[in-house]
Amino acid sequence: TYPAHATWERDLAALEAAFTSARLKEAERHRYVRMVALRCPHGVYVSLGGALCDAMAAKLTREMASLLRTPALFSHTLNECLGVEEELRYAHGIPAAAGSVLRAIYAAPAPLQRWLELERDDGAAALERLLQEAQWVAPRAALLQLAPGEGGGAPPPPPCAAGLLTLLGGVQRRMALVADPATQLALLQRVMLPLLSAFTERLRSRLNQQSLAAQMAAPAETDWPQLGGMLLATAHGASRLEEWSDSEPLAALLPREVPQAESAEPGASAGGAFGATLLEWAEIEREIEQLAHEIVTSSFGTAARK
Repeated sequence: TYPAHATWERDLAALEAAFTSARLKEAERHRYVRMVALRCPHGVYVSLGGALCDAMAAKLTREMASLLRTPALFSHTLNECLGVEEELRYAHGIPAAAGSVLRAIYAAPAPLQRWLELERDDGAAALERLLQEAQWVAPRAALLQLAPGEGGGAPPPPPCAAGLLTLLGGVQRRMALVADPATQLALLQRVMLPLLSAFTERLRSRLNQQSLAAQMAAPAETDWPQLGGMLLATAHGASRLEEWSDSEPLAALLPREVPQAESAEPGASAGGAFGATLLEWAEIEREIEQLAHEIVTSSFGTAARK
């Protein structure tokens, strides 16, 4: 009937108007967010993000004494702060100078100390698991290459070296979330460098064992997978450390005195975050190569005398 039809038309018109209005409002909202996300001077987007960060950091600061009394709760809060910080930097484009929740952790001595202790202890425990005997053996395919492998890449390192770089890479990513150079330096000196020192000490010990064994055993009994694994560990690790040394935040924190391009030899560049480690690894590489040369020479000499 006519009245019912008229009502239906009015309802349809009202629904269409509401839909159109909502769609326009959504489009307008997207345009506005895109505009303020461009980080123009005094942008609302960054200012709002900074204000929210300040509020969350203030709340955490007020609760910090309670958090420090409960280690599990502090660890959970730290992980949440790191997750929020990553979202702010990489998903929302809020620079650390504009706002930081993590600042509540590193701006005061007590929570910063607890964070560094957690990083140190967790890293040391993980490294100890990585340094088990089987983790030093390079994959057979890598030993057969010791040259560019499939796809033009380098042979893969043994699991211990790959695991060490994963540990260090995690610390380096967390370091990049921090806006304070003093905290970055503390993470380097109290977490990353001790991990490298422990790995290097074990590497040196294993090389000494291999050298002693080579003096007492026949050349045919040489443990080549172990020697190859150590050589690949230093070669692969050195290139990654060089890369991190020349990237932010480490490049600004501890610049190297000699640009990497001026020397192709790992560890030849002076200074930098990992200069001492790179020099020691370069020396270990030379000793491994010298030991391998001596073993092969001895093997040929034994064969010739037969």
